[in-house]
Amino acid sequence: MIRHVFTLMWQRKGANALIIVELLVTFLILFALTGFSLNLYRLYNTPLGFNVANTWSVAISTNGTLQATDQSTLQQLLQVVDQMDAVEATELLSDRPFSFGESAMFAEVRGKQFRAAMNSASATLPEAIGMQLVEGRWFGPQDESPVAGDQNIAPILVNRTFSEAAGGDVVGLVIPNGPTSQRRIVGVFEDFRQDGEFYASKPLMMMRLQPESEFRAPPTLVLLVRPGATAQFEEQLQNVLQRTAPGWDFDVDSWTSLQQAHFQTFMIPLLIAAVVVLFLLVMVGFGMLGVLWQNVIRRTPEMGLRRALGASAGSVRLQVVLELLAVACLALVLGVALVVQLPLAGVIQAMDWNLFIPSVAVSTLVLLALCILFALYPSYQATRKDPVEALRYE
Repeated sequence: MIRHVFTLMWQRKGANALIIVELLVTFLILFALTGFSLNLYRLYNTPLGFNVANTWSVAISTNGTLQATDQSTLQQLLQVVDQMDAVEATELLSDRPFSFGESAMFAEVRGKQFRAAMNSASATLPEAIGMQLVEGRWFGPQDESPVAGDQNIAPILVNRTFSEAAGGDVVGLVIPNGPTSQRRIVGVFEDFRQDGEFYASKPLMMMRLQPESEFRAPPTLVLLVRPGATAQFEEQLQNVLQRTAPGWDFDVDSWTSLQQAHFQTFMIPLLIAAVVVLFLLVMVGFGMLGVLWQNVIRRTPEMGLRRALGASAGSVRLQVVLELLAVACLALVLGVALVVQLPLAGVIQAMDWNLFIPSVAVSTLVLLALCILFALYPSYQATRKDPVEALRYE
């Protein structure tokens, strides 16, 4: 049967070539859709590297750079907010998470240059929000009074992705920070995916913010609150902030609400794109169905002859399905030969072997299922005809 199937395929190589092209296009679309979906699922289930629950942020707007008098107002804000009953701790952060914006620079480590995101935080914030230390230490008292010769070397923390990009074992390394200053890596933390759950980890440097420093722009206040904080707490917090700094504007949000808003903002265009891709996939499916239908119907006399020679309708349909599956396997070989270049050449960073293999597997299973589905109905229609009538079919 298998040899007979391949013989028939070769005899109809012209018609099968069109089917192979249709199946190849369908496989590539399925692979792209599956790979993208699995990558988003993988990113969504990867820990952010910090706790979101019971954490609030206060973004401050002063309509300009901070003046000398504003510095004392900022210090007063920190003290007043920290004294609220519902607040367990008050920290500082330059760029709050889920904000679609970041600062970045090109870091140079051991002769390697790569882009790294930047953020600044108060010394105790990493531990307060549940970040995990991998190597070295957090910011500490020893950073307050640097030894002689280290006055122009600022301590920084980096994430694991930064460490891997720099070749690993980076604790203690001094990296340049402009022409007159340097930074020393004192610790490596697991991650701080400030862009949100749908973005891959990227190299990140975290500098130290000191509450008593003179800020050119106000940092974001990060509040660790007791469980159960409600809208009533937000109202109380707004009142305290406005009484302390009546000329400033404040944007108070829980990190949970920021995460939900970020999720919705990301998902809306994604759902629109999914509808477009699904429509395209349906169109390709109908095109493939039309090609298969025409190919099977044209063979109605052949099927009638086989029926007249004693073959059952089921065996004839099985032959049609096997032929199409064999053609699909050829299309799959071509498709896999094309897409395997992605992990081999590293064209798409996210497409590693852990993502490539399930993407190919899912795309292959879906394509073969579509082939069986699209082959059964036209072959069933063709074998319903009486063998004598099928022999006369034109």
